[in-house]
Amino acid sequence: MSGTTGSGQGGRRGGGCLMRGWRCRDAGARTAWVAFGANLGNTRQAWERVLRAVSCSGSSRLIAASALYRTEPLGPIAQPWFTNAVFAVITRLEPLALFRFLRRLEWRLGRRRGWERPWGPRRVDLDLLFHGRRIIANPRLSLPHPRLHERRFVLRPLADLAPDLQHPILCETVDRLLKKVNDPLRVERLSRVAPTPCRWGAVTGMARRPPTDAVRRRLGSGKTARRRPVRRGCG
Repeated sequence: MSGTTGSGQGGRRGGGCLMRGWRCRDAGARTAWVAFGANLGNTRQAWERVLRAVSCSGSSRLIAASALYRTEPLGPIAQPWFTNAVFAVITRLEPLALFRFLRRLEWRLGRRRGWERPWGPRRVDLDLLFHGRRIIANPRLSLPHPRLHERRFVLRPLADLAPDLQHPILCETVDRLLKKVNDPLRVERLSRVAPTPCRWGAVTGMARRPPTDAVRRRLGSGKTARRRPVRRGCG
């Protein structure tokens, strides 16, 4: 679903569920924020596929998605303008596991990191911005994202969703960081796109097949059971 949130500091304490309007069913769940970017192919379709994949993952629940923005490219290479956005999930995955999930999703949608030019165009780019209030610094993953406070094309859609979300290192809100950012690249709002409901085979790389007999037995039998969603978070 698309929509806005209240303060990023609301909800459960300790960096847990920071979104109002949805109560954690799992005490270990955290709110994570992910930036989307693409400038090759059908970027709107790529955005919708990302939202579907997250909605159907079973380990995370999509709770908010920003408007889409058309943004001037960063770097020295001439290329099309990007489409950028941000979404939020409640997830049971640890930060590195969520990071790996996002990398696999990029691959499914056609991104090949080893073949790209630095600062070049790309089919999809998914950056983990925050995972609760976790602070991580290692060669594979840094949290919060180390350059998010320097990029208007990240802060603008993030401010749509959580202007009062506080950066756990800089100790400033997203709204404050947006007002202070020194980034001359243009950012133009396009539109708001609601996530597409989860369907079998909706995501690139998933086989278009019905639930297995074992899954049906767990759900029960009869016509009503066959119509029930199989994957958690897809209802």
